[in-house]
Amino acid sequence: MGTVAPSEHEAVSVDLGCGHAKAPGFIGLDRYKTQGVDVVADLQSLPIASGSVDLVLASHSLEHVNDLPAAMREIYRICRHSAQVVIISPYSNQSLSIANPYHKQAFNEHTPRFWTSCDSTLVPKDEYCHPHASNWGLAESDSSVPGIDLRCLRIEFFYFPEYRHIPIQEQRIARQKYLNVCDQIAYHLIVSKEPMSEGELLQLSKRVEYYEPPYVTVRKLQERCESMQAELKQMQALRAKGTAMAEQLESMRNRRIIRWMDRIFDKSDARDIISPPFYKLRDDSLNLHRGLKGFRLRSSVDLRTVQFVTYPLDLTRPGLAGILLAPVIDWYSSKGLFGIEIVSSRGEMVAQATISVRQIDEAAPTSFAFTPIQCSGRERMWLRVFARDVDGPIRMLEWQRYSTLRLGALQTRAFCGFLFESAS
Repeated sequence: MGTVAPSEHEAVSVDLGCGHAKAPGFIGLDRYKTQGVDVVADLQSLPIASGSVDLVLASHSLEHVNDLPAAMREIYRICRHSAQVVIISPYSNQSLSIANPYHKQAFNEHTPRFWTSCDSTLVPKDEYCHPHASNWGLAESDSSVPGIDLRCLRIEFFYFPEYRHIPIQEQRIARQKYLNVCDQIAYHLIVSKEPMSEGELLQLSKRVEYYEPPYVTVRKLQERCESMQAELKQMQALRAKGTAMAEQLESMRNRRIIRWMDRIFDKSDARDIISPPFYKLRDDSLNLHRGLKGFRLRSSVDLRTVQFVTYPLDLTRPGLAGILLAPVIDWYSSKGLFGIEIVSSRGEMVAQATISVRQIDEAAPTSFAFTPIQCSGRERMWLRVFARDVDGPIRMLEWQRYSTLRLGALQTRAFCGFLFESAS
């Protein structure tokens, strides 16, 4: 068959050993004529003009050649300077590859070291460090002149399922120590036919558009989905564990002896440790209740255990249009509603608002907006706070005081901020 000689300005891509699945846009070359093969030839003697190819793909083909150095010299010959070469092969240290009688060459993290004499590389040293060969380039290690210079930009490893989601350092140790850790390996290389410094190679690596066969892209997407599913399962397990712990804590809090000890001995007060976003709630509630002498800022009962908690509101200004609260969530809740109601002195509901518990950000006040209440400055109203269908403990900061030497009933007042209709 004649030599493939493309036109001067046409970008040429060659798929070596394409079989019946030639990469789109490539010239397909294989030793057997099947559908998709454009050129039938031995990979050690390519009928392609020297210096005419911009991109070479050799996917699961070079492990079958009798003479790998000869095949690499042919790849180097047909490529232009700075052409990209992508090689994908079974990883050498896996049982199927070892047993395969049709595999005549081994590929691992050291293989591309024999395709250059340059001692510098962009591949991290941890990937190829070896006590008997510390420098990268090994092309002249047998005192011969290889006649090629292929600079490796990166090496990618494809792992068996049980090793895909462990940290990279653990993957590296396992890959170098055990069998059947990594099943495939991929190299992205640049052809160097002119002097090229390490800095120039680095700049070229930033500009190059790394070619990736479609089946590799699909595999990466599948592995990413598997990783996300694994992380989701971990999060679900962690959330279930955290919810159980929160429920146990809530159960302990509700024990009578714990409640009495908390009442008598716990003198904590959160008013001096709240962050700036909650200063308005502190100031508005102190002004509303005129000082709150003897009250401490603490968390309320779990709102899941009551229909709602109720606080008096004696405002002096009409046009109440919003309430700011400080919810406290012991553990992440994934469902349910957190809401408020404003009730008049006659028992009529004059405002209501809810949000999903997922919207709660404990670092900032939770805001509820509603149609302005014009009568808010003329009569006592009541603020009711509730939670519905929440799957974890939820409280809110409130002002608390026990009467009669801490042995009497608990008195509570709202820790909240107020938003009013702007005057026009």
